[in-house]
Amino acid sequence: MELQRELQREGVDVNLRTIQRDLNALAEQFPLETDGASPQGWRWQANAPLTSLPHMTSGQALTFMMVEQHLKTLMPGSVLDELRPWFDTARRQVRQGKSRVHRWADMVRIVPPTQPLIPPVIDRDVLHVIQEALLLGQRVDVLYQSRSKKENLNLDIDPLALVQRGPVLYLIATRPGAHEVRLFAMHRFQKAWSRNEKAHKPKGFVLDEFLAKGGLGFGNGKLKALKVVLNREVGEHLYESRLSEDQVIRELPDGRLEVTATVADTPQLEWWLRAMGRG
Repeated sequence: MELQRELQREGVDVNLRTIQRDLNALAEQFPLETDGASPQGWRWQANAPLTSLPHMTSGQALTFMMVEQHLKTLMPGSVLDELRPWFDTARRQVRQGKSRVHRWADMVRIVPPTQPLIPPVIDRDVLHVIQEALLLGQRVDVLYQSRSKKENLNLDIDPLALVQRGPVLYLIATRPGAHEVRLFAMHRFQKAWSRNEKAHKPKGFVLDEFLAKGGLGFGNGKLKALKVVLNREVGEHLYESRLSEDQVIRELPDGRLEVTATVADTPQLEWWLRAMGRG
């Protein structure tokens, strides 16, 4: 079953009998052995020579190091497990290496633009189940702790995407029979079980469009025409980091800046404006 799931993740749909037949054929050419159980388990023979990993270049080692450091919550656990030997090799090479590339990981950091917060703890088993369901396009049953209702809810959901927003990882999903796209904070999932049923994806759902319309700013998917007047000292950074592609800044006679832009109508926009204070 495990091999069948691995093949499904690679887009290969094959039944168990075919896999068993192929493994028996491979065992005639490679040092494989079965445990004789039902269903059969397979492994490399204990005395079989290990195949060593190829040498990594400095750039490859650095890439694996940074992938493990920054992307591990956004990658399926099964894929991370496959990459574990490469991560280990990369760490050893970076520790022993002398090149400038090896030292790059010590010279770059990602810091949040707001008050730093410690990420909430996510149940690893739950994360694994939901990542696999998302990868395979399957529905899941979950036990979810509702912050508003102050209780645990039994839900069946159709996963659509995972998105990291600051310290919090969110699952974007729908409920069966509903068209509303919802956000679920991953750390509030208490339990998760795969239903081995195909998940439904809303017609026309595109992740980048959902995000562009403020989906992760907790908005309603609508855009608004914003016009705001800012003191120069608080608004000057918008010359370099724009609010939108159509942003226009007009300098007023008193030195203030009038900014117009089409933006997502979200609470996040309101928080950003309030953070300007008297400016």
